[in-house]
Amino acid sequence: MRTIFAIVLLTSSLIGEEQSNWPQFRGPNSGGIAISDAAVPVEFGTAKRVLWKQGLPAGHSSPVIWGDRLFLTSFEKDGTKLEVLCLARKNGDILWRRSVPVEKLEKSHAVSNPASATPAVDGECVYVYFGSYGLIAFDLDGKQLWTVPLPLPKMTQSSGTSPVIAGDLLLLNRDEMADGYLLAVERKSGKTVWKTGSANGGCGRRPAARARPWWIRTGCTPPPGRPSAKTINFLRSPISPGSSRSTTRMATARSAKTSFQRIWR
Repeated sequence: MRTIFAIVLLTSSLIGEEQSNWPQFRGPNSGGIAISDAAVPVEFGTAKRVLWKQGLPAGHSSPVIWGDRLFLTSFEKDGTKLEVLCLARKNGDILWRRSVPVEKLEKSHAVSNPASATPAVDGECVYVYFGSYGLIAFDLDGKQLWTVPLPLPKMTQSSGTSPVIAGDLLLLNRDEMADGYLLAVERKSGKTVWKTGSANGGCGRRPAARARPWWIRTGCTPPPGRPSAKTINFLRSPISPGSSRSTTRMATARSAKTSFQRIWR
């Protein structure tokens, strides 16, 4: 059993509703920095500045927030039950919970958990990844929209990657011990758009990377007085972390085009 606490920082009364969304792991732009000028509560605890608390099944995912709803995943240790939960932001009430059926759980470390991936949410859907199942999307009221079943990952420990929203795409880094890949599917349908090989080649003789990709935008800015979209030449680039057998750690950036050409490594 775990308990989730809501402190004053989570209230939309302090910051604008749009700015108070926390749509994926490490928040807006995956930067770990809130887009707000609101004062951060530097002092809080189980009995100080707490708005509510709610007991939940075990799980290692971080909560994501959109509007008045909070989403996260869980795992019942007594069985093979994986769940997606939606909580009310203002009081912690569980609004809905959906079970995700699995035939076999992925192998996990003693301190890890099959519910480790953090969901992503875009105001229309919440996207969830379980290494034991694959990708699954729900609308914000809990209606299942699509699924992308995937084979169990070939890992020495459980998955640690999380899905990332990149425009109309949903990205997932499945960098495994062998045959790893970076996957992009359409957000609205789950249809595969492209799939490219592991950043490190998936040689099968190295530790696998467990991080999610980081989606950034780079390029030129419009000239003064000419804000037309035609003058903008952005590359939307996910950076996919990787690892090798040595102490060297690598990352690969690729252009977010259909071909997904590698930019650098």
